Amino acid sequence: MGIHKRHISSYSAHVNGRVEKPNQSLANILASISQNTNDWDEPLPHTMLALNPAIHETTYTSPFFLEHGRDIRLSYTYEKNSDTPQNKYEYVEKLLPSLCVEHTFNKVLNNLRDQEASHVELSTRATK
Repeated sequence: MGIHKRHISSYSAHVNGRVEKPNQSLANILASISQNTNDWDEPLPHTMLALNPAIHETTYTSPFFLEHGRDIRLSYTYEKNSDTPQNKYEYVEKLLPSLCVEHTFNKVLNNLRDQEASHVELSTRATK
């Protein structure tokens, strides 16, 4: 399956950047909208609703799309005569092409590799 075990230091924002950056964004948003540090859990659902459909700069897809295989449909984006499926069979027909897991996974993986190579190149230039 191409899985390789890697050892990384724990609790290192520099090493765990792909995970820590979204966590930092989430913490910044919660800190800016929450008046009290003890009530951060109340605006969390709204914050996640704002972050999940956002296109990620590395993968060029949204976390919601990667999880559900479709873009999020919010009440203000609904159109009466839109291409919304009329029954469950039509829904599955429209969903299956976007769920080509291998294609989506490869696309995201290639985008991550490209960005990683770009960061390595920038850091190499900076050290010279």
